[in-house]
Amino acid sequence: LGPSPPSNVRVSQNGLNSLLVTWTPSQGPNVNGYTIYYHQIDGGLSGSVTDAETDTSVVITGLASGANFSISVSADSSILSSSRSRGPDITIQYEKVAYPVENFEVISVSETSLTFSWSQPSTAAHLTTGYNLTCVPLLTGIPVPQPLPLLAPTLTSATRSGLFSGVPYNCSISTISDRGSSLPANLYITTNESAPSGSPEMLHAVPGEREVEFSWSPPPVTQRNGVITSYTISCSPSPSSLPHSPSSQSRPHTVAGFSPNTH
Repeated sequence: LGPSPPSNVRVSQNGLNSLLVTWTPSQGPNVNGYTIYYHQIDGGLSGSVTDAETDTSVVITGLASGANFSISVSADSSILSSSRSRGPDITIQYEKVAYPVENFEVISVSETSLTFSWSQPSTAAHLTTGYNLTCVPLLTGIPVPQPLPLLAPTLTSATRSGLFSGVPYNCSISTISDRGSSLPANLYITTNESAPSGSPEMLHAVPGEREVEFSWSPPPVTQRNGVITSYTISCSPSPSSLPHSPSSQSRPHTVAGFSPNTH
């Protein structure tokens, strides 16, 4: 007499491309194991897994995402096997979101551009439909650059141009799939500085008997191209040139040494 079949066969997805099968043990005598049968209903993979007597669960791996499977379990003895108890059919779902890229790094920095490289996700890379690369300035008053088009899934490097000199940026890349976006990988990087492209604004001079007091505002933030460390003031005709380099924090500054009634 063979064993009775197991009962309460249940099936659930267990991560990517695998199923967890559980059951209630057979009540018959001489059970020395269980055989779990799986069959891809829409064609393809079929097989079985033999499990030890004391186990009431097994994980079946190597299954295809999107495929529909039927699962059944039989109890085995040294002579006979029971009839099969069938569990509910199940479809292995695709991952809901994409996996993030790996090894995200900056490989080139210029005054107005940053070049990045990365590796494709090591998990579920076949789900990737593209990458979203963004750079957001961390300095108030600097406009956010226009977003790049979605990068092709085969790319592993890209350049973000149209940036401002001497500005710190938070740059991130996300993997995109049909189910959504991955968590971003982030880098904080500052573009190379260059000479200011703008002049101080609102220059105001108050003449005295032998001195002139100057005050001004810094250039617009988009024209500073980095941290302003000093200003140079030149006056003529007496003396012909009087350079001075006050601190970038100076507002106002007095330049002395003029003859009375000169401009």
